[in-house]
Amino acid sequence: MEYADQSFGALLFALVSLPITLMILTSLVQAFYSKTKYITVERIVEVEVPKTVYVDRQVVTTQSKKTSKTSNSRAATSDKIKTETLKGLRSLGLTSAEGRLLINKIAKNRAYKDSEQLIKDCIANM
Repeated sequence: MEYADQSFGALLFALVSLPITLMILTSLVQAFYSKTKYITVERIVEVEVPKTVYVDRQVVTTQSKKTSKTSNSRAATSDKIKTETLKGLRSLGLTSAEGRLLINKIAKNRAYKDSEQLIKDCIANM
């Protein structure tokens, strides 16, 4: 009877330890055949970090006497440039209504000749 108890204990030990052993072996095989290899190297390196400078995008112009007479008229940006700018702002995640409001706010004081500058100014004033 003692022999049966010993073989039952050995069988129970094998059944409990087999899944754990298989998990460890699987992890080792995956680590050996994985494409990413991790190497840890301790080294202190001084890196120069560039400063971030934010510049206000307001344009300050001085007007002569001739332009002061026409200063009541609004500077006009073409509809084509506004449409291209709206497409660019929509690709950045703004809705059409938000884009139109932002474009009209920015373009009311200055005539833009290209949509890139208008997009830059819109992003700066978000």
